[in-house]
Amino acid sequence: MTSSKTRCAKGVVVSAVAAHATYWAWASLTDRAWRVSEAHPDDGFAAGFGELVEAQLVWVLLMPLLLWAGMRVLGEKGNSRMLAAGSAMWLLIGGRVETKTDWLNTEVSLVLFALLCGLLSLRRAPPAS
Repeated sequence: MTSSKTRCAKGVVVSAVAAHATYWAWASLTDRAWRVSEAHPDDGFAAGFGELVEAQLVWVLLMPLLLWAGMRVLGEKGNSRMLAAGSAMWLLIGGRVETKTDWLNTEVSLVLFALLCGLLSLRRAPPAS
C-alpha cells in the first residue's frame, strides 16, 4: 500500500494529464467540426453535426477511461470513488472551459479539477469480498 501523500500526488498527476489530454482532443475535434460546417455552408444543420457529436462523446467518455488507466498504470487499486466523483466533476468543471477564447480560465479550471481529483484519490474503495 502506498502512503497517502504518494497516492494523492499520483491522483493529481493522472488527473492533470487526463484533463489536458481530454481538453485538447475535444478542442481539436470541435475545431474540425467548425471547419467542416464552414466548408459546407449549404448543408445547413447537418454540416459538422457528426463531428460535433463525436467531440462531445470524447469529452464525456475519455475522462473516466484515462483516470482509470492512469491510476492502474501507476499501481493504484480501489479507484472507483475517484472515477465516479471525478467524472461527475469533469462534467461540471470541464463545462466551464472554452476553446481559444480564455486560456487562463481554462487552465485554472483544469488545475482545479486535478487538485480535487488528487483529494478524491485519498479515499479507497473497500476491497471486494
